[in-house]
Amino acid sequence: MDRTTPTCPGCGAMLPGLDPALPGLRTIPPRPAGTALPGTGTALPGTGTTLPGNPLPAACPECRLLLRGPAADAYLAAVAALAEWEERRAELVTRHDEALAALRTAGRAPAPVHADGTRATDIGTPTAANGTGTATTTADEQTGTGPQGGTGPQGGTGPQGGTGPQTGTGPQTGTGTRRGAGARAATGGKAPGRDLSHRAVQNLLLLLGGMLLSIAAVVFTLVSWQVPTLRALILSVFTLAVLAAPWLLVRRRLVATAETVALIGLVLIPLDGVAVMQVFDDGGPSGGPDLNPLWGFSLGGAALALAWTLYGRWAPLRLPAPVAIALAQAPLPLAGLAVEPEYPAKWAWLAAALVATAAFDLVLWQAARRARAAVEYVTAGVAGSLAWVLCTGLILLQEIDSGDPPIPPPVSALVLATASLVALLWAVATRGKAARRLIATCGSLAAVGALCVVPASLVPAPWQAAVGAYGACLVLAVTLTLPLRLRDGLRTGAVLALAMPVISKTLAVVTAAVAPVTWLRSIWSGTGGPAASVLAPHDFILWNDTAATPLVMGAAALAVTLLPARGQTWTSELRRTVRLVFGSLAVLTAPVATDLPYEAALAVLLALAAALFLTAARPGDAPGMTGPSRRALWLGGYVAALAMCWALADRQATIGVAAGLMVILLACAVAARPQAVRAVGGAGATLAAGLLVWGLFADGLGAAFALLGVRAVTLVVTRPSRELAAAVVRARRTTVTLALGGVDRLTRTIKPGGRTAVEAAAVVVGLFALGQQGVRGEWTALVLAIGAVLAAASAWRRPRGRWRTVAAVEACVLAALAPLAVSRAVVPALVGPYQWVTHAWAGAAEGAREALSPAGAWQVQPLLLPVLVLAGTAGTLAAWACWRRPAGMGVARIVFPLAATTLPVAADLPYWTALAFLVVLTAGLALWSAVSRSAAGSASLWTATLAVSWSLADRTATLAVLAAIVVTGVLCAIRGKGSPVTSVASTVTGLAVGAESVAAALGGGLGPGNAALVLLLVAVLLSRAAALPVLPGAVAAPVGGTALALWLVAMVLTGDDPARLSLVLAVGALALAGAAGRLRDTSRTGAYVLAGAVSGAAVLPHLAVWSAVLRRPYLEVGHPWGEEFGGWTRARVDVGPQDEPFAFEPAGFELSGAGTALG
Repeated sequence: MDRTTPTCPGCGAMLPGLDPALPGLRTIPPRPAGTALPGTGTALPGTGTTLPGNPLPAACPECRLLLRGPAADAYLAAVAALAEWEERRAELVTRHDEALAALRTAGRAPAPVHADGTRATDIGTPTAANGTGTATTTADEQTGTGPQGGTGPQGGTGPQGGTGPQTGTGPQTGTGTRRGAGARAATGGKAPGRDLSHRAVQNLLLLLGGMLLSIAAVVFTLVSWQVPTLRALILSVFTLAVLAAPWLLVRRRLVATAETVALIGLVLIPLDGVAVMQVFDDGGPSGGPDLNPLWGFSLGGAALALAWTLYGRWAPLRLPAPVAIALAQAPLPLAGLAVEPEYPAKWAWLAAALVATAAFDLVLWQAARRARAAVEYVTAGVAGSLAWVLCTGLILLQEIDSGDPPIPPPVSALVLATASLVALLWAVATRGKAARRLIATCGSLAAVGALCVVPASLVPAPWQAAVGAYGACLVLAVTLTLPLRLRDGLRTGAVLALAMPVISKTLAVVTAAVAPVTWLRSIWSGTGGPAASVLAPHDFILWNDTAATPLVMGAAALAVTLLPARGQTWTSELRRTVRLVFGSLAVLTAPVATDLPYEAALAVLLALAAALFLTAARPGDAPGMTGPSRRALWLGGYVAALAMCWALADRQATIGVAAGLMVILLACAVAARPQAVRAVGGAGATLAAGLLVWGLFADGLGAAFALLGVRAVTLVVTRPSRELAAAVVRARRTTVTLALGGVDRLTRTIKPGGRTAVEAAAVVVGLFALGQQGVRGEWTALVLAIGAVLAAASAWRRPRGRWRTVAAVEACVLAALAPLAVSRAVVPALVGPYQWVTHAWAGAAEGAREALSPAGAWQVQPLLLPVLVLAGTAGTLAAWACWRRPAGMGVARIVFPLAATTLPVAADLPYWTALAFLVVLTAGLALWSAVSRSAAGSASLWTATLAVSWSLADRTATLAVLAAIVVTGVLCAIRGKGSPVTSVASTVTGLAVGAESVAAALGGGLGPGNAALVLLLVAVLLSRAAALPVLPGAVAAPVGGTALALWLVAMVLTGDDPARLSLVLAVGALALAGAAGRLRDTSRTGAYVLAGAVSGAAVLPHLAVWSAVLRRPYLEVGHPWGEEFGGWTRARVDVGPQDEPFAFEPAGFELSGAGTALG
């Protein structure tokens, strides 16, 4: 019964009410739930016809199965869908057969030719010749295939990809949208992985079944039979049947099964041969005793490949042709292994067989491409590539293996040449750019091997790298004559072949380029000899290579020359740079590799440096320096530095190389046009000049001063002077004109662009002077001071900017460091006299050095004064150059008096002469300030304190120095004319008068208490003088302040005597109150308040005595007429009225010795 006939799902009985022959029944769509089934008068969807008959019954009349409701509706919908699918399937089968016939007809006809000569199928990968697509190998054995190669548009087996509207493998993935959404939600938003399709499962089962049948056939063949003929007959008949079955299966559209059966037949053919041979040999060996069995395998493989090729040509299958190509790979290699197995060259036969197989595969590959057979095309390509790789790999393995190679070098070269030819032919025939480049690269590598294998076998192992490098260069040269489409790949292969020898020589190149630097640790400890033995000190680094290293580097440079610039990566600038580097390395390693003498090696390096600098200085088309020129400059600088480091092995070599480099670099600094070359040349020439004088003076004190001389010369040659040029113009005498003109021309030696570099190198040379062996102690200070002066001069000559600031900072730092080297002499010379304050009038020695300090004699430093003067000069020039004249004068006002105060001890003057010098220095500085009415001589205040402190060593000297300071102060106060100098001078004069009075009092025999009264008298006089209206304000205010200060000192001098303290306080308060009238309102009030407070303080110590005196008469009131009053002469009243002791000491007011002291 037809599946579309409405029957009962339970018992299969026909349902009454509808005519089963109605065609409209097959198109009934699923109705919505809740609607009635179609009955009489119901119109069919899409047709407009009315179904005859009565409606379906509510239940089956046979089994009483319900036929109405949701379940019945779903059943009828499935029936309708199946009916529509069967009609569609019949239509697709018809279209499939017609399309297949059309494809076979089109495959036999030639492809149309376009106007440009290409065929319609030449674009992309060749397509299948028979047009069956994937249906020929994956056809479903039960459902047939569709017009799209056996799969529907959505991956199923029908037009919608499934067997129903919601159950196929189409857009709903067999389970519907809701189920797919639920699966994604259950897996965290990721779509679940798909299972194997129905067709994939079928193909897998076919494959496993074929494997099992093949295994069974093998077991069947190998099992021992008593009648071998029967086994051979059974296998033969079964094989013929299996090989004939595909025709029948293809007609039934079981293509995949037919392919599997054919492969089983392929497995059975060798088994048939084994069975037949056992019949004729009766189980014995398959060949004669002198015949290698590999020959039989080779012939059998060839026969099997030929037979299977013929079978594939006749059979309506797709796989036999690719399988035949795979089978054709075995005969020739097997034959190669079978040729004379005892002969050492058997591997050569195998390599030749492999390359022949690759050539045969090339022919098959081209034929498959012309036939547009995709599977055969890929199979031939893969098989040929594998054969080619095995061939070249075998040759390479045998060449790398130690000992004598089993393949003679000429044979290896011939095989590699053939392999290279095959690869190039294959590259020419390849259309893809990337594939063609890869194949050409492999061919280029094989060509390099073919060129080098014979020469490499004739030279020692270290020289084989050079052979390989020049073989790569030869291939690059030949590449220029080949078609453009092959050049990229061939050049890539040649570069890869060149990279291997270059890498193998990297260690030797690094050794030659770095090892000489180690001579910085062992200067002038070499003895000369071959360059390789003097490469590093004490055999620290040894050269263990041959002369092949420079040859390899030269080959690399030649290869770069043969590689034209291309694209944005390999530009012309990069090409020239790489060529320059490799060429320089070749020259650099040549002296060491050829074992030249040490001196000749240095000469080669100097010549290389000169050539590189010349290359960098050569003007180009562009206004600035190009990339290769800059790199040549830096490379030349490195070579020059390397030569200089290597020259440190011997002193004479150091002198020679330094002189040569100085000439070369000076020429660059003077004649070169690019500023970078000028800068490097100037800096290098300065450093070379420093090394030259260092080598000449042999690392001593003379070398230090010579290095400073080099820096001084750089000051002359770097900055031209306008004043000098004007002097040349004004000069009238010929000799003077020539001399000045020569100096002016000398100042223009270094041109702009190199001057800053020269000055920076001069700084290095100056610092290098500090590291000389003879520079110790005070000589270090002198070198630092000279260096500071040179740095200040450099700052003075430089134009304004940051470089002038840098030079000024350098000068200030060096000037500050210079005195530190002689600090043991500087500090005592400046602060030693202050120690006399605590040892006043202890007596001084005759000389200034011995009398400098009571702690001991001064340590002699003859260079102290020059160091201080030079450091001061440097600081002054630096400040003037960087911060203008006021800053320079300010520094000079400090540093030069500071240096002058050390002159007495540095010259070891007598004590009185030293004091006289300090007094004169103080007077001169003070009068300079007074005349200029500025702080020009402010250092006189410090020198005055130093002179007074030093004068405390002797009583007479103290009085004399203070008197001289008083006179100087009076003169300065008069000459100052109301300026701040007048105020300072008045203050100093007042203090000096007070000090003079105290010194006179103490020197006259008065004690500190009486000296306090004398100082009080001076303070009162000064205060009264300050109150005089005739004195100007610039004098009165300082004098009044000085009086106040002296009053405080008088308080201190009274010691622990309360009576004198009270007297000093009272008199001082009275004088303060008297002088307050000169002050203004606020100051006057403050003075009166202070005077009152001090007066009250003066009375406080005597309140107890006054109280006792005043109370004494009243104490006798309780004891009248006691007759106890005996006059004021009674010194003590033992018992008072209340039995209290009372002490009265009138002698406390006596002035002991005052009468004698005052005369």
